[in-house]
Parts: sequence; C-alpha cells; structure tokens
Amino acid sequence: MHLINFLDLFLAMIAVLAMPVLSFWNGRKFERQPDRSLVPHYWRMILRGWIVVALILLDWCWTRRPLSALGFDIPIGMSGLGALIAVAIVLVAGAIQLQRLDARLTPRRTEALRKQLREVKVLPRTGGEFRIYLLVAVTAGVWEELLYRGFLIWYASPLLGLYGAGALSVAVFGIGHIYQGWRRVAAPTLLGLAFTIGYLATQSLWWVMAAHALVDLYGGIVARHISRTPAPAPTQQLQAS
Repeated sequence: MHLINFLDLFLAMIAVLAMPVLSFWNGRKFERQPDRSLVPHYWRMILRGWIVVALILLDWCWTRRPLSALGFDIPIGMSGLGALIAVAIVLVAGAIQLQRLDARLTPRRTEALRKQLREVKVLPRTGGEFRIYLLVAVTAGVWEELLYRGFLIWYASPLLGLYGAGALSVAVFGIGHIYQGWRRVAAPTLLGLAFTIGYLATQSLWWVMAAHALVDLYGGIVARHISRTPAPAPTQQLQAS
C-alpha cells in the first residue's frame, strides 16, 4: 500500500480533473480564434509541463520513494533497452519516410492532410511556431508520460489494480486531448493505450517518453511541411479527382 500524501492527491487531481478541463477550455478558445498565433500557447504548455515534472520529482524526493516506482529503471532493464532500440529503428524509418514525403503527396492527399491538421489545432503552421514546437514535443513526451503513465498508474493501482490503473491512465490521457474535438479523441486514446501496454510490459518509462516525443515531433514536421506546400490550383484538383 502506498503512503499517500497531499502532494500525491494534488497531482492526481491535476491528471484527472485539471488537465481535461483545461483541454476543453483551450479547445473552445481555438474554435473562437482559429488563426491566432500558437506561440504564447506553446510557452504555456512548456511551462506547465515542466512544473508538473518538478512537482512529481519533488514528491519523490520528499517521500524518498525509489525512482523505479515511476518507471525510471536505473540501469535500464533488458526489456526497456530493447524497446529503446526499437524506438531508434522507428526514428530512422521515420526520417526515411520524411525524405520521400513529397513524392507521396498528391493534391488530394495534401488537401486531406491540411484539413486534419486544422482539426488537431496545436500543430505548427509558421516557422516561428515550428521552432518552439520542437521544445513542446520533447516536453510533452516527458511530462505527459511521467504524469499519466508513471505517476497515475502508481497512484491508482492500490485501489484499481494494475490493469484498472492502466485503463484509467488511457481514459484520462484521451480526454486530456479533448481540445481536438470529440471526433479526434480516438487517435490519442489508442496511442495512450499502446504506450500503457508497452509501459506495463517493460516497466520502463524511458522508451515511452522517447516514443511519445518522436510521435509529436513527426507530426510537427509533417504539419510544417504541409503548411509550406502551395495549395493546388483548381485545375490540379480536378485532374487529381
């Protein structure tokens, strides 16, 4: 049984209540001002993320809990090391796919991606946004996995069991992306499910954080590329259809 303190409860409320409410509120703001600069929002995301990281680490130092309870296996176990190697392979494969992106972008595909990117709402559209987004992606990979996978599963498992805590982590992580609208919550929920299964199987958070950051970085790079691709002329659209 865990020794639960006030800071534990506060962090749990951040994960289960504050983040979903904040996500919903941000979604409404994006709908009212879809063309506003994302730079101020990015800086708030970065600051909020590292505050959460600092609070969790402070909690662990204060209570003298082992870092392994958060998924920080030191040294990294064989399963975690194998998963890190798999992430590195995916990174290389993703880089190769990005090099071939132009060849795969038909006018119809480009327009479909533009629509998807507008619905996601937080992906970069300008050079200034993209430069800060790189830090956003890395920050999200660290704080979201530390809060939702590392901390929340540890916190909820005495009450819900390990798999129940994992299910709670998946649900809260998905709802935390409600700013994209209910129709697009399925994708981050499935991603959260994959990360949760992987984390429970390996008990290592290092590779999950790296994979999460990689997914966000890939999305940002594709979004920036699409935003720089000229919109097809009407005649091109007709020919493509």
